Amino acid sequence: MTALGAEEIRTRVESDFNRIVDVLNQKIALQSISAKGITADHMKRSAQFVADLLREVGVDTKVVQSHNPDGTPGAWEVIGSKNVSEDAPTVLLYAHHDVQPVPDPNVWNTDPFVGTEIDTRLYGRGAADDGGGIAIHSGALKALGDDLKVNIKVFIEGEEEMGSPSFIPFIEEHRDEFASDVIIVADSGNWSAEIPSLTTSLRGNTDIDVHIKALEHPVHSGQYGGPILDANTLAAMLISSMYDANGDLAVPGVASEEPVGGLQRDMDEATVRADAGIVESYRLAGTGSLAARLWTKPSVTVIGFDAHPVEESFNVISPETTFRLSLRTAPNQRPEEAQEALAKFMVEHAPFGAEV
Repeated sequence: MTALGAEEIRTRVESDFNRIVDVLNQKIALQSISAKGITADHMKRSAQFVADLLREVGVDTKVVQSHNPDGTPGAWEVIGSKNVSEDAPTVLLYAHHDVQPVPDPNVWNTDPFVGTEIDTRLYGRGAADDGGGIAIHSGALKALGDDLKVNIKVFIEGEEEMGSPSFIPFIEEHRDEFASDVIIVADSGNWSAEIPSLTTSLRGNTDIDVHIKALEHPVHSGQYGGPILDANTLAAMLISSMYDANGDLAVPGVASEEPVGGLQRDMDEATVRADAGIVESYRLAGTGSLAARLWTKPSVTVIGFDAHPVEESFNVISPETTFRLSLRTAPNQRPEEAQEALAKFMVEHAPFGAEV
């Protein structure tokens, strides 16, 4: 750096650190759970909090409600800008202010909505995802202050955890607010707690719903079980057919890529196992480096399955079922292309000729 040295920035950040932690504590307490209604008042309050926060560090912000593709009201978004020079490049800063729900507070060691510091780590729903991103932008802009050499635009989204249904319409309605030379998305992770990282590419995401049918109506398992497999079993067979013996996804047309840059340094398996809470007996699926398996190779997750609950189950062969697959695509593959390939595979690999 020329105009402003790294040591000076470090000093400024450290002097502002207590404010940044306080920002996170306030953000946690807002309970901005988009699953409880992206148009609700609690989400509007969350957006206004972020807008006020960024205004304090020199960004001219406003809260705007987006619209879904069908025209219905969407999320509360924060947009804004700070201009330093007509000749300077423009950087768009992204984060999101909505958070995931807390299905069972009893599994938490702390109150999910009270920021709690334990061994220099701050715990609370949204402290990292993505209150951390908002805090990064606030802290960076405060540290740079009048030494900022680029124009700034901000977009703080209000529905990222819900799949961003109004994202595209919002961009189309606010093209000028998104025009920039560089986009910094503060919604990813570091290589480790000790190694700050820049993520230059991510896997994409696309979903498909798969409906599989074997019977026109339910029948008794004692009378028809054997030649007729229930729809849940057929679905399990279809799902498992996506993988080879090593656990690698083997769907023609779904691309796989090798790591580049920093990802050529592999991740530590013990750390991954500890962070994810993997049971000791489980052997990690797939081949190649962990970095590739986590960042550049595709993966599929069953995120929904329609099946009769164990309670009150009875001896009936299920005639049909639906499950949802979430496909993480290699960074350079178009999600539409991967989605089409996965759907084609499902139809072509229907077990025993079941309808898919």
